[in-house]
Amino acid sequence: DRPISDPVNAPFAQTLRAWKEVAPNLFIWDYTTNFSGHIAPHPNLYHLGDNIRFYVDHNAIGLFMQGNGVSPVGSFEELRTWVLGHLLWNPSLDTKALIRTFLEGYYKDAAPYLSEYLDLVHRAATEKRVHVTCYNADYGYMGLAEMNRATRLFADAEQAIAEDGELLDRVRRARLELDHLWLLSYWSLLEQAQATQAEFLGPADPQSACEAFLEACTRYGARFYEGDNGSYPAFLRAVVAQRPKAAIPPRLEKARGYVDLQDNQFRKVFNSK
Repeated sequence: DRPISDPVNAPFAQTLRAWKEVAPNLFIWDYTTNFSGHIAPHPNLYHLGDNIRFYVDHNAIGLFMQGNGVSPVGSFEELRTWVLGHLLWNPSLDTKALIRTFLEGYYKDAAPYLSEYLDLVHRAATEKRVHVTCYNADYGYMGLAEMNRATRLFADAEQAIAEDGELLDRVRRARLELDHLWLLSYWSLLEQAQATQAEFLGPADPQSACEAFLEACTRYGARFYEGDNGSYPAFLRAVVAQRPKAAIPPRLEKARGYVDLQDNQFRKVFNSK
């Protein structure tokens, strides 16, 4: 979510500066995806150009930008690949202009809504100072307000191209990352909405929504993470399974507050290591 030049990445940036002093020709292998969760927001798109230019300015003559190589469904994979390809050909190109060009060409009338969705995700990660890594499992930057807004944006995007089956399929493929996030955070977001009397635009039936999501992933041949061994559907079903509220221990009956943590609220981080 932040470029290499950001202070949070200072150790790595300093390493590159040191290499520049002694190596005139550097070859760099970078990661641009989330290996722990391909079908989830990964807000690093806006800094791809900044990072490539940083590499070039520090004697890089060869770049391998490794993305999601195992799943045909991911976080705007078509957009990500197209933008990276153009930036590698010409690092001086404007990243956001490239993103806008792709969205308008690939999603047509749905483009303005998807552009606003990408802005929403990147802004949320930046404002909440989330350090998004290539093994990220923290999606907390997408709170209830962001999830509700994102849901409206995708609904508007689908409505804009509802008469075109091919475009509708493209938008629904892109929406899978949002559908997935609703399932992963369903119970905590629902409790938050109930506690604050806020609007809740998540699925009315999380179990049915989970099955629809998994069916779509099967249809598209999706892989959920690097080294996916087929165990993820069972994990996701357990996450959305209804759990009864725990009985309040007598000593907490007069407590000012408490937290009820159920077993399906803990998340395993999937990766190939």
